[in-house]
Formats: sequence, C-alpha cells, structure tokens
Amino acid sequence: MKIETHCHSYHSFDSLAKIEDIITECKKKGIDALVLNDHDVCNINNSELRHFKNNNIVLIKAIEFTTFEGVHIIGIDDNIKELQVEPFFYKSIELVNQLLNINAWIILPHPNHETGIIGNQKILKEDSRYCLSKSHFIEKNNYRYGKFKDIEKILFKYKNLKPLVGSDAHKASDIGIFYNEIEVCKEGIFKSLYEKE
Repeated sequence: MKIETHCHSYHSFDSLAKIEDIITECKKKGIDALVLNDHDVCNINNSELRHFKNNNIVLIKAIEFTTFEGVHIIGIDDNIKELQVEPFFYKSIELVNQLLNINAWIILPHPNHETGIIGNQKILKEDSRYCLSKSHFIEKNNYRYGKFKDIEKILFKYKNLKPLVGSDAHKASDIGIFYNEIEVCKEGIFKSLYEKE
C-alpha cells in the first residue's frame, strides 16, 4: 500500500483543498490510504467519508494539534475528534499523554521547524525529550520543510521512534509527492508502518 501520512483539506485554516480534488489526486498517484490531519480539527463529514470509501481509498482520521508551546503533534485515531480543542490548549506533554490514553498513534511532524518538537524554542527540553520518548513516528523528510538532518542521531537515541516521510499537502497537487509504502498486516496500517524495517 502507498500511504500519504500528512495531508490537509479545506477544513484546515490554511488549505483550500477540496475532498473531491484530494480523492482525484490519490487515484492519479496510486495512493491507497491517506491520513487527513487538519490543523486542530477533525471535521470530515459522513458524506466525505463515503466518498473516500466509494473510491477505495482508506481515509484515516487525525488532527495536527498546535500545543500551548506552538509545537505541532499529529494524533491518529478513529475517535480523535474527542480530543479536539482550540489551538494552544494542551501542553505538549499533556497532549501526548491524552493521545496515549486513547491508544492513538503519534507522529512528530517537521521536527526541526519552529513548530517541530526539536526546532521549537518555547518547549522545555525535558518536555521535548518526554514527547520524543513516548511518540511512535517522526518525519525524516517533509516536502514543505525539508530533511531532518539529525534523524539518525534521534532514531539511535529514541528506539521507540520510526521514520516517515510526509508531503504536508496543503494543495491537492502536493499529495503523494512523498509517501510511505508497506505491506499491510492484519493488525492494520499503522501497526504495519511501525513494524516495518
């Protein structure tokens, strides 16, 4: 399966991408599954969900949260909307713990950017280290912000983290510029991504 793990839609304040255009782009580029992680919301409706299903694209619900410190953290779970709040509500540690409590998958996007877990100057170092130690994935390459230069050092230190690439698509045409490819096991897409060598 080809999986786009970082995509925004018109539900995000900074994207105009329509669901129909996202689906068209997925089909054109052979994307089988897509994580829709709009900024601080999960507002996809039942009609839009059906549209993905009717086009044989697995839609994975997520939110790209903006924490109190201004760090972006992606939480992935069917019930992610339960944690939806205004931006800057959760401290980073608190958000990570809330996500773990509902067994959500956690991606740390664009880590060296000013909104990343490492590049952000407002988060305490010990809080950053805690989030790194409890999350599941970290982006080693982000189409909008480039490669994370310290990825090998971080992966060596935090054995819990697995590397991903993300398009960080804010326009439909950006979808699939970067994608992750796996064979999916019966436990599901993210379990397969996590256990991928």
